[in-house]
Amino acid sequence: MLFDSQEKRVRSNAAEPIFWLFAAAALFMFLGRNALWGSEDRWAEITREMMLTGDYLHPAINWRMYFDKPQLSYWFIVPWARLFGLDELAVRIPSALAALAGLFGTMKLAERLFGRDCSFLSGWMLLSCYGYLFWGRTAAADMANTAAVVLAVAWFLYLEEKPAFWKYLVFYLIVFCGALTKGLPAVAVPAVMLCWHLLNHKRWLKHLNFANFFALVLGAAVYLTPFLAASHIPPAEGFLQPAGEVLTGLELVWRENIVRAFNAFDHKDPFFSYFYNLPRILLPWSPFFAAALVAAAASWKRLEEPHRELFIGILLVFVMFSCSTSRRWYYILPLAPFCVILTSEMICRCREEKWARFLVSAMRWLVIFAASLALAAPVMLPVFSMLFHHVPPLLAVTAVPVAGLAALFVCVVDQKPGNGVERFSGLPPRLASTVTGTAILMAAVFGAVVPSLTFYRTEKPFIRSAVPLLAGIPEKDIAFYDTDSAAKFQFYMNWNGPAAVIWKKRGDLEKFIESRRGRKIAVICYGRKRELAALESDLAGTVLGKIKLVPVQREPGKGKKWVIFLFDVPPGGTETKTEPAASRRERRDPLPSAAPVQANKTQEKK
Repeated sequence: MLFDSQEKRVRSNAAEPIFWLFAAAALFMFLGRNALWGSEDRWAEITREMMLTGDYLHPAINWRMYFDKPQLSYWFIVPWARLFGLDELAVRIPSALAALAGLFGTMKLAERLFGRDCSFLSGWMLLSCYGYLFWGRTAAADMANTAAVVLAVAWFLYLEEKPAFWKYLVFYLIVFCGALTKGLPAVAVPAVMLCWHLLNHKRWLKHLNFANFFALVLGAAVYLTPFLAASHIPPAEGFLQPAGEVLTGLELVWRENIVRAFNAFDHKDPFFSYFYNLPRILLPWSPFFAAALVAAAASWKRLEEPHRELFIGILLVFVMFSCSTSRRWYYILPLAPFCVILTSEMICRCREEKWARFLVSAMRWLVIFAASLALAAPVMLPVFSMLFHHVPPLLAVTAVPVAGLAALFVCVVDQKPGNGVERFSGLPPRLASTVTGTAILMAAVFGAVVPSLTFYRTEKPFIRSAVPLLAGIPEKDIAFYDTDSAAKFQFYMNWNGPAAVIWKKRGDLEKFIESRRGRKIAVICYGRKRELAALESDLAGTVLGKIKLVPVQREPGKGKKWVIFLFDVPPGGTETKTEPAASRRERRDPLPSAAPVQANKTQEKK
């Protein structure tokens, strides 16, 4: 039998410290190794410009106001940047710490609702969820938002025992500080999650008091203070204000949280997207969550009140997110802790059922299979090298078999009730190998394998290699053509001023070149055919005329890769169209990576 209801539970006092040590390792291991990717450059560059200008109230990218997110998520980065220097590690530390806080809130909430077994099981399962590890190791505001939501719900159930003003104030500070990182979902999700709980037995009447109202006012004041301060204190010199926006940032709060919810202007995933995105976040525990929903629905009349309230709360929040017209897979991340608690409670309550035993047993064999493949990975190195013409990074080659060996070890040890893995993990009987083995493998993937893959990324090395090339050109004479993705360049090159951003609008490039007569300029864009064709066409209408585009530096690889062009703009009053500096340099000292774009027939005749 997989579970024995008569066996005595013995949990070591070291179970909790061991869990937190493992959680810290999973979230912080090689955290700064990866180069910036995706939207991480926003948090990195905004923080850098805050520290450079001393203006912490007006978030800006390229010296242009950027209130897309409130200020707090950037402020969280500053102390770590002061301590360690502003790099990838400092930028990601707040998300990792927020993930630890979210784990703490999840375990405390699970313990209050369903006991210690459910608490430990919830913590280990959430720590090994794909979406949670992914965002816990990513520089963004999503994990801080998720942590605020689960901490707020856990704290509210605690304050209900004996309400007091300071307890209400802590609750509102949690939700409004969460709102200062990503937006009003940190307020809305706890409210919806607790809605049925408050309506049940008319509990809401208990909270109609002056202490609650006064704490709400103070919490809202804390939330509004940074925005109001931004409206009264002038921004740093040289900061540009986007057209049609005021300096408070509150108009963007309204647009991003209210207007977007009812009339989305982007991020329009289909209305059913969360039916597959929520399971995606919960991987590899998605089948267990689906089973938990079925089990709860099938035994609804026998469920106790906390089970029903949690189930209804999850359903209401899911409906709220689905009804919003703006959808992205990570928007629903705050629901993950509650789904994991419901799943853990189902496993603890239904562990004697045949279907539960089968599900856990199947997962255990899946862990054994995955761990065996990981352990055998070194044997497959020659095959890998032959297929992909690359030798995997040493970190991945080392971490994968070590993780496989550790996962197999816990599976071998976890054979009898009361074994060491069971006692030191704090997990219910016969679950230790399945859950801890999964956690070990997931931690290895995100903590070692993914960071090692930065070896194959070319963007950061390319930008760093361009530093001497652009050293003599002022930032204002460097233009990014048809892209606003200048943040990574600014961050890695540590520029002290804004660069130009030129869209494919009639005359924009001509105005930029005309205003820089007699100077050397740089144009940076993506090296795909459509961008290069558009740039060549736009340059033809400037004083540079029809020229052959030859990049002085090109990012290796194909697809969305950067190229850099240098041009000598003729001085004012001269109609002679000079040969671009890029072409002259190519004749003198051709660069291996600077493959010229094919010229048209007219140019060939000339």
